[in-house]
Parts: sequence; structure tokens; C-alpha cells
Amino acid sequence: MKEIKSCPICKTKITSKPTRNIIIDNVVEVIVKQLPEIYYQERNLRIEKQKKLEEESLKKLTTLVETAKKGKQQFLDIQKIWTSKNRETFQKGLLRFIGKARVQYCELTGFTLNWIKKANYKQLIKACQNIGVSVPQNSQGKQTQNSDDVKEKLETFLENLLF
Repeated sequence: MKEIKSCPICKTKITSKPTRNIIIDNVVEVIVKQLPEIYYQERNLRIEKQKKLEEESLKKLTTLVETAKKGKQQFLDIQKIWTSKNRETFQKGLLRFIGKARVQYCELTGFTLNWIKKANYKQLIKACQNIGVSVPQNSQGKQTQNSDDVKEKLETFLENLLF
């Protein structure tokens, strides 16, 4: 039985890995330029609004980190077992930030693509439990024992945080 992948935030089914394509961006830009001026301006406003939201999100995260460091608060560690309150804090943080700030938020816990590549099976399972991602199942419907399957699931989770 193949597991259905879904967005870690909105749970929408994922059918492929997200990939930014500059060629498509350029084609859209050319097409929009040919439309009435109002559509071009509207698109540029949306793009600027998104950039501003991402900048604000990064600033908010930076402020949060600085405040936490001053208060000598400890950050969550992906390699330790989290309480339900820790998991809730992490999930709220994912919803609070967007784009690159989400990725940096994960990096603060030590949860990075590099960590996933180096982690052993037990660490990967612990990470799944911590962040609230279901462990992939094998063809018999049981938790997979294959580290590569778990790594792929966690990598997909991280890759989809930008979108």
C-alpha cells in the first residue's frame, strides 16, 4: 500500500515535489505584461505583498530568537523526546511563520536536510513523532523499518515548508 503524501500544514495531497521554475515565472511575466495594465499591477502588488510578508515573518522570528536568548530559554531539540506541549509549540510556530522563516524555525531545533541525511532510524522515528508526521507504512500496513522511506517523508516535509 503506497502512502499518500500531504502538506504538513494544510494536509492537501502532494502529487510532486515543489520546484520553482524561472522559465515559467518569465513566461507568466510576459503574458501578464500583455494583459491590461491593471492585471500587471495587481500581480506586482501580490508579489510585493508576499515579499513583505516573508520579510516580516523573518523579522518576527529574529525578534523571538533574540528574546529567547536573552531570557536564556532553551530551544526545542529534534533529537530529544518532545512533550505534547512541545509538539504544540512547534506546530504553532510553523503556522506563525512563512517561507524561509519556517525553514529557519526548523533549523533552530536542529531539524535540517543535513540532519535527516545523517540521522539513524531511531532518530528519524523520534523526529516524526516530535513534529507530528506519521511514520511511513510498509506494504503490510505496519511502520516501515526502512530509514530511506522515513528520510524521504521528512525531506518532503521540510521542502514543502517554503510553499
